[in-house]
Amino acid sequence: RVVAQSLGKSTPEGRGEDTRTNATKYSKVKRDDSVLFTFNENGAIDRRPAVGSDTVATRESSEDPSTPARQTGDVAICSSVHFVGIGGSGLSVLADVALKQGYKVSGSDVSDNPKAKSVRKAGATVFIGHSADNLGEDVDAVVVSSAVPKGNVEVEAARARGIPVYKRETWLGRLTENRELLAVAGTHGKTTTSSMLSIVLRDAFGDDLAAVVGADVPQYPDCGGALHGASKRFVLEADEY
Repeated sequence: RVVAQSLGKSTPEGRGEDTRTNATKYSKVKRDDSVLFTFNENGAIDRRPAVGSDTVATRESSEDPSTPARQTGDVAICSSVHFVGIGGSGLSVLADVALKQGYKVSGSDVSDNPKAKSVRKAGATVFIGHSADNLGEDVDAVVVSSAVPKGNVEVEAARARGIPVYKRETWLGRLTENRELLAVAGTHGKTTTSSMLSIVLRDAFGDDLAAVVGADVPQYPDCGGALHGASKRFVLEADEY
């Protein structure tokens, strides 16, 4: 859902000219009255509902197609999640969110970096190095970082056991499927924009929202990368791919 849309570069007449290009095919959808605000021609916030300017991108699912389907892999009912690459900026935040949601969390990474230590301190079981033995008997979902190369022993072990394997974006999609998602995408400024958006909604509008961004934010609890609010709204820094 597009929450705020830039008008692009200005023309001599002062009107916005749309200069966006993307390989993804977009389709127009009707007006959405849940849009919070748009930007007017002067760059100021216009709180009137956007009229017919929302766009929706359709992409193929990134869930690993070679993973056998298993009912217990449903995010809504699984209870133990293993993150391969748990020390990365993307998965460490998701591991923290999973812990706050009551999941049993484990994971592995190649080094015991600060983020891996932080997740361990929060309650996760963190292994240094990858091994099939790291995958506990009770694990019913595996989330893998895009930085992890193909053929990872833990991913292969999960497949052999019929445990669903999710990429980061697919797991996020399932976590947010019952929320009002405000996703910020692009090549530059995603972290700053999504952080600012979540803080404005929280502090100025009093919205007890959830958020996930790919950096540590000083205004977030423990200077982390997530908010754990209970409202329907969820702000997400979305990868450009």
